[in-house]
Amino acid sequence: MFAKGEFKTFFPSCVWIHELQDFREMNAKIVAELVELRKSTGYTNPENNAWQSRGNLYQLETFQPLTDCMNAASKRVLEFMKVEYADFVITDSWANINPGGHSHKAHTHPNNYLSGVYYVRAPEGSGDIEFLDPRPQALVLQPRVKQPTPYTAWKHPVAAQEGQLLMFPSWLQHQVQENRSDEERISISFNVMLKGSVGVESAGATF
Repeated sequence: MFAKGEFKTFFPSCVWIHELQDFREMNAKIVAELVELRKSTGYTNPENNAWQSRGNLYQLETFQPLTDCMNAASKRVLEFMKVEYADFVITDSWANINPGGHSHKAHTHPNNYLSGVYYVRAPEGSGDIEFLDPRPQALVLQPRVKQPTPYTAWKHPVAAQEGQLLMFPSWLQHQVQENRSDEERISISFNVMLKGSVGVESAGATF
């Protein structure tokens, strides 16, 4: 019946997962620094005691080893995508300390090209990150499926794991599941933007 068959994937939404080596000593120093920062800076949510630091962690000495990893991961991602750029820069980097019962609603990171998150502490059950289908028409019809696959699911979770650094396009909507453990989940988020001339002239235009 068919002389030939072929399968292609168009417009993929990519998530890059990097597993760091020898991260435990670095994480211990990060936790100690965050304990001190939490005493005097950042914002504490009075409803659930979740804390978020200022966005300048990438400028602080204690976080420099992690910042180096962020830069290295960003370079790998840009090389993978074969993007032309003069340079790139981390625009901000901040810590999130989320206690039991805390979750994070769906959001994006505007005015950046890439975003990422690094897990300093991720107890079992503390909540995975979920990436949502960005295609506006994909949910018009959702048939029942025999089993979930990447081609039918409307969201994809990635398990939070200590020493793991994720990167994804800043426009990709994501959320964090509820922390169902008795311990705090500690993560550090960051954004990356290209420097120099950005964007293609008359992109998408036809003449």
